[in-house]
This record gives sequence, C-alpha cells and structure tokens, in this order.
Amino acid sequence: MGRLLALTLAYLAYLLATSLASQRQQHHVQHGPCRYTFILPEVDHCQPSKDFQVTNTLQRDSPPEAEHDPSQSKQGQAQGERPSWQQKKLETLESAMENNTQWLQKLENFIQENVRSGVEEIKRSTVHTQTAAMLEMGTNLLSQSAEQTRKLTDVETQVLNQTSRLEIQLLEYSLFTNRLEKHILLQTQEISRLGDKNSFLEQRLLALEARYGKELQGLQSEKQQLQDLLERQSRLVTQLQGELGSST
Repeated sequence: MGRLLALTLAYLAYLLATSLASQRQQHHVQHGPCRYTFILPEVDHCQPSKDFQVTNTLQRDSPPEAEHDPSQSKQGQAQGERPSWQQKKLETLESAMENNTQWLQKLENFIQENVRSGVEEIKRSTVHTQTAAMLEMGTNLLSQSAEQTRKLTDVETQVLNQTSRLEIQLLEYSLFTNRLEKHILLQTQEISRLGDKNSFLEQRLLALEARYGKELQGLQSEKQQLQDLLERQSRLVTQLQGELGSST
C-alpha cells in the first residue's frame, strides 16, 4: 500500500513537472522516508501575503490586495475584463490538478479494491492451503495410524500364535506326563506284585528244601546201605564162584 501511494505521488510530481516547465518555485512534501518535490509556477505581479504558508493542500491563490491608486483603477478594470495569461495558466493548472485529483481518487479506489480483493484472495488461498495441509496431515496421520494398527495386529497375531503353540505344547507335555505317571504307577504295582510272588516262591522253595532235604538224606543213606549190601553180595558171589571153581 505504501509503495502504491509513493508511485502515485511520484506520478503526480511528474505531471506537474511536465506541465510547468518554466516554473521556479518548489514545494516539498515529506511522506515517511520519501521526500517529493513539486515545482510551482512563478506568477508575475503576485506578492504573497504575510500569513501565506506552504501546506500539503493545493489551494487557489487569491490575488494580493493592491493599494488604491486612482491612476491604475482604469487599467485594473481593463485587466479584469480580459484575463491575463497568468490567470489562464493558473486555471489550466487548477483544471489539471482537479483532473489529477479525480484520477488519484479513482486510483486510490482501484488500489483499495485490488488490495481488498487481493487480501480476500490471499485469505482464501491461505485457508485453502491450510485446509490442504491439514487434510494432508490428517491423511498422513491416518496412514501412520493404520500402519501402526496393522503392525500391532501382526504383533498380536504372532503373540497369539506363539501363545497357542505354547499352550498346545504344554497340553501335550501334560498328557505325556500323565501317561508316564500312569505307566510308572502300573510298573510299580507290577513290581510290587512280582515282589510278593517272589517272596511266596522263596518261602515255598525253602519249605520244599526243608521237606525234601530230609527225604533226600534218607534216600542217600538207603543208597549207601544198598551199595554196601551190593558190595557184600558181590564179594559173596565172588567167593562162591571161587569155591565152585575149586570144587570142580
């Protein structure tokens, strides 16, 4: 906005400089850090009043009040009837200034409208950009959330699978342990039964040994007696044979 105003003032200064090539007086305007110089026309036979001040507002200068001179009254009336070239130049300058003022007003309105529309467009563009950025951010967040959810789901699935496998293995181990315990119990019972049977057989064997030991001893003594008897009979037979042989 400040640059446009500076350009406008510079253009106004250029118009004044081109329309007033023969001017000598200068008017300075300070606008912020910029200083503008306006060259004003030199009006002959016009003496500024004591309270004349240079301002930023262009006003039409009223002609100075001349002292009453009867000799010059007729000449003044003649000059009043016919405008001088200075007055024509001032009127031309005033007309140009009015045109420039109107042009400046139109330019200011145009600038304000453009600035307003530009600001609205910038706002719309900013809102659109921010909305697009927020949508993109939201999309990225949704994508990241979906990715994290998928990863968590995969991890949960892996954990569930591992837990299921461990539970199955634990169940199988428990079943195997139960079967082994039952088998050990059966083997223990069988060993106990066999131990009892072995004890019974040992007792029976001892009883048989005790009973048949005596019979065996009796049989052995009978055997010994029979052997002794057989030897005696053999000796007797031998003796009888010897006697029989000697008798024949």
